[in-house]
Amino acid sequence: MSTTAACPRCGAARPDAPATSCAQCGLSTSQMGTPPPVAVPPLTMTSIPPTPVTAAVSPGLVLPYGELQHAATYLAVVRMLRVIGIGNIVWGAVLMIIGLLSAIGSMTWLSGSDSSTVMLLAIGAVIGALGLAFIGEGVWLIAKPSANGLLVAAITMFVTGVVCLRGILALIVFIAYGLALLKRHKKYGPVMTHRPSEAMLRQAGELLDKLLKAARKKSPDIIEILTATVFMKRRWRGLLLDDLAILASHEARIFGYTIADIYFLPPNGFSIEITGKSLTRRWLKGVLVVDNTRHKGRMLAESYQRYQAWLTRYQPFAGPGNAGIAPPPMVAPPQ
Repeated sequence: MSTTAACPRCGAARPDAPATSCAQCGLSTSQMGTPPPVAVPPLTMTSIPPTPVTAAVSPGLVLPYGELQHAATYLAVVRMLRVIGIGNIVWGAVLMIIGLLSAIGSMTWLSGSDSSTVMLLAIGAVIGALGLAFIGEGVWLIAKPSANGLLVAAITMFVTGVVCLRGILALIVFIAYGLALLKRHKKYGPVMTHRPSEAMLRQAGELLDKLLKAARKKSPDIIEILTATVFMKRRWRGLLLDDLAILASHEARIFGYTIADIYFLPPNGFSIEITGKSLTRRWLKGVLVVDNTRHKGRMLAESYQRYQAWLTRYQPFAGPGNAGIAPPPMVAPPQ
């Protein structure tokens, strides 16, 4: 809820600038005093108003659910960069240790005038400098998350795959992840140009924490889908609200899961197609269709039942045949 500034004499709405007096009783704005502050309510998961896109976000990026969607997307990218930054710091420390050991070894068992010694010292110095660069980049990604951070993180993956590792599979995995980061830079870069307010970031943090940590059995509004490709595994978690689903894609990392993508979707914004059952029959095989992409995976039967129950409440607006029909407008409950 919010408090509306009003004229203290007649009760009419307080005039906006550049007006200098009340249109109804003529009382000047200087005599009205300071307007009452706006009360900011706590996050309510049952009503997320479809506020307009914030002016600071790029016009090319559509955020139909307004500031909360902006804050959630911004915070998801910040957390992803934090995990990448921690990984870069650890990897940089390993490289510095390797470089130091290489330099020490070259001086202990080879003559100081031998060309091989110079070569080993040079290799050790290069590896150590590369490790220092990784550490510096990791600290920067954590301290100053930005759209450029996504771009630099992608370049880091290419460097790691090409220079620091052996094996064609590792090379392919790191290049694939680097390309994914480039795609996210193009998709989420405009969001990172403007930092949301602290109040909105707190609400977004509560939302992301629930998507990541809520116990599925104790949360009837949570669904979970597991998908996998040759290069990475994903755990999709959805929060089913009144006429909105918030779907987050979590990627497995050494330090846990990190949100790779987050979507605010109406009932007709995504679909789950069941293709069969597993041997235990508790798990269903299926396909998650979101953002024009098909993700093969599996989910527990209870999650699919929750999805069906949520979808049937908006059946006239859901389904492939109604992709152009907008869902009913969201109305906040009375205060």
